[in-house]
Amino acid sequence: MTEKRDRSLAHSFAWAAFLLAAVLSHAGQTTAAGYPIKTIKIVVPFTAGSASDLRMRKLGEQLAPKLAQPIIIENRPGAAGSIGAGVVARVTPDGYTLLYATNSILSVAPHVQASSGFDPLKGLAPVIYLINTPLVVVVPSNLPVRSLQEFVALAQRQTDGLAYGSSGIGSIQHIGIEQLAEISGAHLMHVPYKGESEVLTALLGGQLSMGYCTLVVCQPYIKAGKLRALGVTSTRRLGALPDTPTVAESGFPGYEVQAAGGLFVPAGTPKAVIDRLYREILAVIKSPEMVAWTEAAGSEVVAAPPEVFTARLKADSEFYGKLIKRLGIRAGE
Repeated sequence: MTEKRDRSLAHSFAWAAFLLAAVLSHAGQTTAAGYPIKTIKIVVPFTAGSASDLRMRKLGEQLAPKLAQPIIIENRPGAAGSIGAGVVARVTPDGYTLLYATNSILSVAPHVQASSGFDPLKGLAPVIYLINTPLVVVVPSNLPVRSLQEFVALAQRQTDGLAYGSSGIGSIQHIGIEQLAEISGAHLMHVPYKGESEVLTALLGGQLSMGYCTLVVCQPYIKAGKLRALGVTSTRRLGALPDTPTVAESGFPGYEVQAAGGLFVPAGTPKAVIDRLYREILAVIKSPEMVAWTEAAGSEVVAAPPEVFTARLKADSEFYGKLIKRLGIRAGE
């Protein structure tokens, strides 16, 4: 009798477990199928007014009607973008919190900064590889140089180093300029800021002698004669700055630094949700209006799937990891 009752209980427990699994599976499918049903947030781990902020606000305006839900932008700057990335990696993986991130955050900063408590390439899942963005080498207009070669020659004579700014230790600007210093012999002194807007303010105020900036942010000041563009970090000249040579053209062959940017969700987000986001964002970023806006802002539309972005980030992590180790750069330096 006891044995029969035990078999009956075991059967009941097994059936209950099966029903629970079915309910949970159905609930997950229903959530994915009905997604989205509420406001979506895109975390930008840089300051308001930065190129990343402007870009995501533009994309959000175009994406909201397609998803039939409001999209808000939340700025969480600090630690070269790692703070915002860490926040998103820890939220519920339901597709309602996205992160705009670049190779600066995911492939560069982890080699420099103290452990943030998560592996960005494991804690986040890519949704889409959006763009590549070259940087513009700028100096205050009153600095007595008119080419990158002249700037390097001036910096070689400054034993204390000319001050340059970046969006933080481990940012793409920081490592890119240190790479330039290594190959050119320029003496430079790093001054980290929270974001691009602060670097721009310091450049205009004369506190810095050089910086890397995105075209969309610094172009008005270049046109106004307040900043002078000495070079661009892409392999080709920018259409908006046809007379500004690339760094490679300026005597440093092979030099290239670009911010590869895309959108992410926390790891564990249902694939159906990621697929929906990918389809809708792809349609937006490839629209004629967004392509024209993106190119005018100095970026190139890539519009590639998650696996392509993952491969790019891993390759960048390997390259920058070796560079950072060779330069001996650590957080706090």
